[in-house]
Amino acid sequence: MSKTNRLVDSIFLLMAILVPIFFVAYDSGLINNLTAWRQPYQQSAIIGDLFPANRIEIVDTNWQITQEPVYFTARLPYPASIVSIGLNFDSRSCDTLKIGLKQNSSNDWSYQLQTVYNDSFAQLNWSQITQRGYTLWQKQSEFSSIESFLENQSEQLTNNIASYNMSLHHKFQINNYSDWSEQRRFDYVLRGDYSFYTYIKKGLDYRLEILDYNRANNEDNIVINIKNEFGELVDTIRVNDDGYSTTGVAPIPKRYINIHNDQLTEGVYQVEFLAGYDIFTTSIETKHRYLTFNKILYLANSTEYRDGNPIIPIKENKLITNSTTLEFSTSHPAGLQTVTVNNTSLTIKELQRKYSLKKLSGLSKLIIPKSDMMISGNGLFAFDWSMFFEPNINNLEIINNNSNFSYFIAAYIPPIIINNIASGSVNFSLDRAAIEQNKLRFIIACPGSSQENPLIIKSISLDYQDSGTWFDRIYRYLKYNYHE
Repeated sequence: MSKTNRLVDSIFLLMAILVPIFFVAYDSGLINNLTAWRQPYQQSAIIGDLFPANRIEIVDTNWQITQEPVYFTARLPYPASIVSIGLNFDSRSCDTLKIGLKQNSSNDWSYQLQTVYNDSFAQLNWSQITQRGYTLWQKQSEFSSIESFLENQSEQLTNNIASYNMSLHHKFQINNYSDWSEQRRFDYVLRGDYSFYTYIKKGLDYRLEILDYNRANNEDNIVINIKNEFGELVDTIRVNDDGYSTTGVAPIPKRYINIHNDQLTEGVYQVEFLAGYDIFTTSIETKHRYLTFNKILYLANSTEYRDGNPIIPIKENKLITNSTTLEFSTSHPAGLQTVTVNNTSLTIKELQRKYSLKKLSGLSKLIIPKSDMMISGNGLFAFDWSMFFEPNINNLEIINNNSNFSYFIAAYIPPIIINNIASGSVNFSLDRAAIEQNKLRFIIACPGSSQENPLIIKSISLDYQDSGTWFDRIYRYLKYNYHE
């Protein structure tokens, strides 16, 4: 036998010995499962510190998050396929808590987010079934399993279903809807970006009045995206800068943008207005009945902008919202004021600082006496009761016991809560995860976290797992150890 043949035989013999050992180790959990855990004062070889440090305080044995988001990294010691992240936290300190895993993307802020806790869901007293990563709530207990519920999608049933983090592709419909008989004009002054939902019978029609303030030295181009209720882009309008892009130039006379599309059929549509802070929307005209804004508004009926020509009207703003968490901030002395939410007063007394309210329920009424205020929430806003509606039946983040729906299903596992301390976890596939120096990066987001209302986290846990065929595992092993 030649030396070459003996070498080949030796290699095959070595593989015959090592490969079974390799996979026995996987199957026994010596390789394919690894668990780590840490608290503020207990270091971990796997889980790194929370950062940035100026958003975090350590009180007793807890992390207190005074501004969100915060981040942490986790060492990836072997080529796992799934990571499970768990949080032990005070459920009274947040309305919505999400964890995200950074994805491999050219966008440095590309995170896959998953919900660990939603207080709105926790307050539902409907019957509840949790199976295979999904939870079904029913006003009246009718189905004994999620499988039987999904198999029985009659028309009567689908008209009474809302969902979260999963799309059943049910269309939202308002029976016997009609537009107003004539155009209506709303003189709300909004600065920069915003988005709103509306409902149409046939054809979308809005007229926006805008003003370019030229406070920043750049071009102020505008993009308007129109999406259907499933988030699919159906039209885009682009408006170029007015030609004056330097600072110190007086505001240019108002311009008008027509958002018009006769081809759109009945249903819900979202209009995204994307512009810089130099752009002010000074009025909105339409015949459509519903004008409900999504998550964030920059109110600008303020003395701060009296350098404008024509002068922006100065007036108090009143809104309604279904948000359970609200945040307020201002950048100018003219915006320092006391706002009212229902019967609660909140004084905004410092610039560039977020003030928050949590654990709101139902529809809340807001009064902003001086405007010049950035308002954000986890729900929807309207300037009048008659213009408010809740169209997000395929991704509903806020629901209450008096909802018009009879069934609510979510790709969500409620955490276990004992004496207000919650333990919840979410799973991430590592197929598209960004791995930098053999580390993963995570984000923790809890809107409304502040010095007065911090998010309280007691511990973080992590569990790496492997899955798939032997060939999948060998591929991940080679990719992990020999990637360039």
